[in-house]
Amino acid sequence: MTSQFKSLERSLSRAASARSFVSWSSVGLLAGRCQGLNMRQAHARCSTRTRRNMQLQASVRDPSDPYNAYIDKSLIVPGVAEGPLRGLSFAVKDLFDVAGHLTGFGNPIWLETHPPATHTAPAVQALLNAGATLRGKTHMDELAYSLNGENVHYGTPINPAAPGRIPGGSSSGSAVAVACGDVDIGLGTDTGGSIRVPASFCGLLGIRPSWGRVSAEGTAALAPSFTTPGWCVGLGQATWRRKRARKAGLPHEGYDGPVMAWCQILCKWPRGPHPLARR
Repeated sequence: MTSQFKSLERSLSRAASARSFVSWSSVGLLAGRCQGLNMRQAHARCSTRTRRNMQLQASVRDPSDPYNAYIDKSLIVPGVAEGPLRGLSFAVKDLFDVAGHLTGFGNPIWLETHPPATHTAPAVQALLNAGATLRGKTHMDELAYSLNGENVHYGTPINPAAPGRIPGGSSSGSAVAVACGDVDIGLGTDTGGSIRVPASFCGLLGIRPSWGRVSAEGTAALAPSFTTPGWCVGLGQATWRRKRARKAGLPHEGYDGPVMAWCQILCKWPRGPHPLARR
């Protein structure tokens, strides 16, 4: 039986080396169970490997992206000049389609096997039409299947609010891009917390609209019947933008004003009170 476990461990190790869906951490934990090691020893081995991986990532990190927020920072699409969000910038999670560009879904195999998008996702186009400028696609958990913000293939974005801690996911890069001051708005998706979790970990405001209110067309959704696009913004940035919201004729009172402006743009609410405000 022991030889069978060792053979299984070798097979999983080869799979992890080939950048498959199996990570070294999972191999280490399985090896610990199979060989009778206690969990403390198995965890120590995994932690050592993780630290080595983080050191390697730091040594090859792009100087223009010190927080490792982006998978493609060169992607820039200008917004409509006179829109109400003119002067703002946003980054999008790498599961939104942008015409002419690849969508990676946090996985290199997905990236290699899918052609460039032919259309831009409506949630992205809504912000462009409102005048905001798209500045890059951001990292995410592989296939959006985690709330940690970690990615064994591309590395884990650094949490600007707490560099020694995980950024939260799966919209990790979008939250980090806002938290480090690169962009004003981080566009992501939320199935079970994938915007709210990284927003809270990075000290931001995170919003998950009601399902169906924002179009999920043009996204590689984890669960189409639950996933909804949403976004995160900085608290200070939201209050600073109240004047702009007022000039645009959109709600602007308190912290909710600028956020409600973006809700109206993405969700196509009529101007005036929130539709649930009277309940």
